[in-house]
Amino acid sequence: MSKNHWRDGLKLKDNYMVNLIKNLSTKIKNFQYDKDFTHKMIELLDILIDTNDIYKNTTWHPLSFIILKLGDNIKLHIWPDTKRALSPEVSIHSHQHDLISFILTGEITNLTYKVKGNENGNFAIYNGSYEDNYETRILTKTQNRVECELINKVTYKTGDSYQVNHYDYHTSFVPTNKFTSTLVVTLGRKNPIIIGDKNDKDKFIYKKMECNDDLLKLCLINLKKNILNNFL
Repeated sequence: MSKNHWRDGLKLKDNYMVNLIKNLSTKIKNFQYDKDFTHKMIELLDILIDTNDIYKNTTWHPLSFIILKLGDNIKLHIWPDTKRALSPEVSIHSHQHDLISFILTGEITNLTYKVKGNENGNFAIYNGSYEDNYETRILTKTQNRVECELINKVTYKTGDSYQVNHYDYHTSFVPTNKFTSTLVVTLGRKNPIIIGDKNDKDKFIYKKMECNDDLLKLCLINLKKNILNNFL
């Protein structure tokens, strides 16, 4: 399967789906969460539910959620309320992008940290890299030590949105029994930084793990039902 196979899935719907996704992306950037946004989101989910080849390119993120890449700068994130395939090992991080996240259903707690260099700090910076044509994600511990201070903790619920700047150090938490999904738009591109405990292992290796087709379909159907109940 090619690295860009998910793009082929979008082309099966001609330009209509691409334009639909661009419209949703624009609305999120402008914080336009109106009825038109809701209707377009439902329409998108209907298409995704009926497009089987998109499922094969959905992956589990190391922080325990499912990623469905919809376009270059827009993704659907899903935390099932069933068993999740991965458990977070290294969680505090910055991002490649500024991002805006809209909570379609459920809740997510965002924790923001102040990070300072300290040779006696309890945390270490990890460098991230990819191998095998982006099939393998590797985090390698460096000798750079830091200290992390929690400075903000906010729980966002259905209908809320929040922003994370590329220079923010944060992590997020979703209860294991809470089905949650967010639509995320990214802006710009920077080099992310990952932080872990100084006593953690020297290297974390994450092989690309596709989401089970049946689980993803169940999540998308559940998400559609929740959006209909919450917004219409």
